[in-house]
Amino acid sequence: MDSLTEIWNGLKVPGQDTLGWDEMRKMQFHYAPMHDQIAGGHWIWDDVTAKAQYDFGVALFGCDGRYTKTQWFATFVPYLCYVKPVVEPNVLLPAQVEEWIKLSQTASNARTWSVKSATPEQVKEASMKLKAMREKVMSTPEGRKEMMDSLAKAFKEICPPGDISAGWEDMRKMEKNFAPMHDKMAGGHWVWDDVTAKASFDFQVKKFGTGGRMTMTQWFSSLEIFFAEVNPFVNPKELTKEQIKEWIKVTKASYEARKWSDSKCTAVEVREGNTKI
Repeated sequence: MDSLTEIWNGLKVPGQDTLGWDEMRKMQFHYAPMHDQIAGGHWIWDDVTAKAQYDFGVALFGCDGRYTKTQWFATFVPYLCYVKPVVEPNVLLPAQVEEWIKLSQTASNARTWSVKSATPEQVKEASMKLKAMREKVMSTPEGRKEMMDSLAKAFKEICPPGDISAGWEDMRKMEKNFAPMHDKMAGGHWVWDDVTAKASFDFQVKKFGTGGRMTMTQWFSSLEIFFAEVNPFVNPKELTKEQIKEWIKVTKASYEARKWSDSKCTAVEVREGNTKI
């Protein structure tokens, strides 16, 4: 906040304690040199659309088209919680994705099945049922909407009264919300280890949340990346024997139908070329 206060003071017009659009639009020029050094360039905002965004914000938080410093600072938390995750979702670097995969895999390995008497084969079968259910639901637009509505409902239920965000102590209750449904479908549910699950949550909330907590918008933003980049490695899709046989069949046919680019090569030369590749 100190650096923002310094910039604020630098933008103020003498005799004014507030900033309007003409002053605020100069903000980009303060950060341009730093962004040029870091990224080799910087964003240049369009005046018309940027002012429309400014007008909306100042109408909610400011007064007479201008901000006091306190009013401007008050816009930050709502913006970071509700707007930025949708407009500019966080993007993880490859190393960050690898770290999240490692933490999630550790948490997955540490979880236990709720039915202690179940054999490893029974647990695996039950787990596959749950995965198959999720994949089936997510395979259609209607199913995805149903899943998101279910997650939204569960998120609202774990938030403390009067709060619209959830921290670790709230998120760990999510397991109990879905346990009855999983028990009915698979005869049991996963029980997560607090230590390893919290380590994964800490990474998640640091990248997508604010102050150790996440709003539903921030949580959904994190889930999009999790299911696209992390989950396939933590919970790889398991195929049935029939699916494996069919995949082998179509792949073998594809291999047999391919041709070497140089039609003059002998079979031996093609085999040698393929070995080198």
